[in-house]
Amino acid sequence: MKLKKSFYNSHVIRHDLTYFGWIGGIYIILLLLIGPIASLSGEERFANYMLRLLDFDAPLHLFTIVTIPIVLGLFQFKYLHNQLQISRVHNYPFSRYEWLGTKLVTGMFILLIPQMFFTLFVIVFYPSAGFIGNQLIHTPLEFLVLNCVYMLSLYFFSVLISIISGFTIAAALMTLIFFSVPYGILTLLFSNLELTLKGFYYNYSFMDKVILKLSPLTVLYEFSCKRISNMTYVSIGMFVFVFLFAIFFLYAKRKDESAGDVLAFEVLKPIFTVGVTICSVFVVGTYISVIYETEISLFAGYLIGGTLGYYISHIIVNKKINVFKKYAKGYGVMILCIVLFQGVIYFDIVGFESKVPDVGSIESVIFEPLYAPKDEHDRKVYSSIEDIETIREIHKKRIAEEVESKVGKKFYIQYNLKNGIKIKRQYIIEELRYKPIFNTLYSSEAYKKQTYDIFNLDPNAVSMVLIESNQFWNNREKIETTKDIDQLLSALKQDVMAASAEDLVFNRYDQAHIIFYDNRHNANVNVVALDEQELDNSVDLSGFDEVDSQAIIVDIPLNSKFSKTKSWLDEKGVLSNIALKPEAVSYIVLEEVGLRSSATTVIGEESKTVNVVEPEWIKDILEKMSYGEYFDDKEPYYVVGVGLKDKIDGMVYAYIQKKNLPQEVLDEFTH
Repeated sequence: MKLKKSFYNSHVIRHDLTYFGWIGGIYIILLLLIGPIASLSGEERFANYMLRLLDFDAPLHLFTIVTIPIVLGLFQFKYLHNQLQISRVHNYPFSRYEWLGTKLVTGMFILLIPQMFFTLFVIVFYPSAGFIGNQLIHTPLEFLVLNCVYMLSLYFFSVLISIISGFTIAAALMTLIFFSVPYGILTLLFSNLELTLKGFYYNYSFMDKVILKLSPLTVLYEFSCKRISNMTYVSIGMFVFVFLFAIFFLYAKRKDESAGDVLAFEVLKPIFTVGVTICSVFVVGTYISVIYETEISLFAGYLIGGTLGYYISHIIVNKKINVFKKYAKGYGVMILCIVLFQGVIYFDIVGFESKVPDVGSIESVIFEPLYAPKDEHDRKVYSSIEDIETIREIHKKRIAEEVESKVGKKFYIQYNLKNGIKIKRQYIIEELRYKPIFNTLYSSEAYKKQTYDIFNLDPNAVSMVLIESNQFWNNREKIETTKDIDQLLSALKQDVMAASAEDLVFNRYDQAHIIFYDNRHNANVNVVALDEQELDNSVDLSGFDEVDSQAIIVDIPLNSKFSKTKSWLDEKGVLSNIALKPEAVSYIVLEEVGLRSSATTVIGEESKTVNVVEPEWIKDILEKMSYGEYFDDKEPYYVVGVGLKDKIDGMVYAYIQKKNLPQEVLDEFTH
């Protein structure tokens, strides 16, 4: 009798449900542990658990949606890796497409049906979490769609790898490897370029926005951070479509004789070898260079990694050890590529490291610490010829350094050229090494106006100013009248513009913080001193520390060198409550230290110390002490301990350079 072909085969469905239904059973058990059983822990705890679940922050749920589709795909198609099983299956009286399509539909059924029932449970119990509903990133329906689309993409990808590979263990390992390949290779490439290419800008924003989306494992992080856009849904859907097309195309082309091989297609073997070699080069090179921290060690690491990766990949593909002579020519080409790559970078053949644009071609320059805020309105942009020349001078000095600096700050430089091109660089720069140049930059009007937001502050938007002390007792003062706010702003602007780079940066000491609040928020603050609260239990603390942080417009430090501002605050009678004044100091203890690295903020009992009680010397020390962040390690300096009147315990600590101490005080250390 002539056999008929059918596009629906119930035998295949029954077969797969019988042999692989246990995976669905485990899936259902895990879902029960995630949902219904968790509901027995009490309403509040369950509601918080629901919040974590719907926001992809529940570990068991994340484990489930990653492992179940991968395991199902590997087990459902492991027959492809057995010569006898694949021959028997492909002799059944129906086409490959019919067999493959029916198995895929069955797999989708095993995955999605439990997920739909679980989401129904979430929807039923969702009202119990209503009081935290406004905190949710995803609604229950969005949760269902994300789970289904994500699990389908992993399932189809697992099936695709099973078709590409020749045996199950290789398929499992390749699935895990390919999950991390896009993210891993690009991360390794960026890291190695940062190690070898002086000035290379490691774009962390690009990492977050693009590279993290290239791996199914890292994209889960995005699910837990923000609401997924429609474009992301479309992108995942396109990946599912591409995987499906590749599955049907490659399944039709796959030869039954390839069962047992590491890779079922010859064309993929060189791609696999090249990929393993590149990864090995970057991994071993990075590891060795981190240990020995030299360019020679990095190059040696590349050679060792290339050798290991090249031959190990050929051993895996050929399933035999004796591959050295056969692939010696390819090994030589690989070594040559490493030498050329390292040579191009070391000798700067393309001129990347030495590139500094001409002043005439530059429209503006962004120069700021690397981890500064990246909002465009917060960038430090310099447009004047003088400032651009200063930044170019810093850049050229940094390029001239033969040895890469290991200390200092990471700075980001972006030249915005007049032709629209942007040149981006990143360096570790010791500001003290180029202090005269940085003095010029930090004294510029552009730097001051972009660093201190008071110059862009609208006084009409300010309802209140709160001044919080940094020094020991943490008192607060509040200023509310429009006239006082205007006068305070005027004094601050004058002080900032008159201050030197030494005052603002290199020898800075902040006595308090001046916080401007938006008048659109209700900012009621109890400004009772902490000491009074501790002594008087009757003080009403209900309003203390209840200012909404979102109401803050500008928060700037009260620099100890801001003489006009401090004078104005003194006239208002509030300075003594929030900043150190000489008359509030009982004594000062100085401890001599040789190097900044050995400095301490606790006066040692066995250290050489001097007590200062003379009012003139106390005033001088208070004006010149700082945080010590920019002290030269080669110049001696001292730990300053300020003892306050009427204070039995505790001190205010700072540092002071030897050159800033009165000679009479220095003489005391020689006695």
